[in-house]
Amino acid sequence: MGTQLGALLRDLDVPVVISDTNHRNLRSARDLGVSVFYGDVLSEAAEHMLELHRYDYTIALSENEAYNTLVT
Repeated sequence: MGTQLGALLRDLDVPVVISDTNHRNLRSARDLGVSVFYGDVLSEAAEHMLELHRYDYTIALSENEAYNTLVT
C-alpha cells in the first residue's frame, strides 16, 4: 500500500520518500522510481541524510502503531 501511495503522490508532483529498515521492502518503490531511504527514519543518520524540509506531511504506515506515532 505504501509503495502505491508513494507512486501516486510522486505522479502528482508531491515530494515523496519511502523509508524502511528492510532493504527488500524498498525494491518495488525503487522499481517504480520512488525515492527511498534504507534505514530507520527516526535515526540520527536519517536526520542528516534526508532533506526533511522538502516534505510538508508525514504518513507512517508500518504495522507498529507505537512506532508510527513516534514518526508523526
